[in-house]
Amino acid sequence: MTTTPSTGPPEGPLEPAFLEFASAFMRGLNTARLYASGHELFKKNIQALHVRFREVLGEREFLFIGCARESVFLEGTFYPAKDTFYLNPTQGT
Repeated sequence: MTTTPSTGPPEGPLEPAFLEFASAFMRGLNTARLYASGHELFKKNIQALHVRFREVLGEREFLFIGCARESVFLEGTFYPAKDTFYLNPTQGT
């Protein structure tokens, strides 16, 4: 069966479990860049990533996630990427 990705606006915000997984993924990735695999902080963040991944996976057999500069592709829908650490001084957010 072939599916066509949605190119329109997303049907709603990403589910909270996926947002938590994305945050855990970034923490794990950044920790892996800075610390050896035996370091306690690395182990802690990778364990948290594993827990979040299992939560977002749920009953699915697999989870397809695509990342690009301006968007995230999840389960057949493109979502605009947003840097949660960026503070825009002109908009106050």
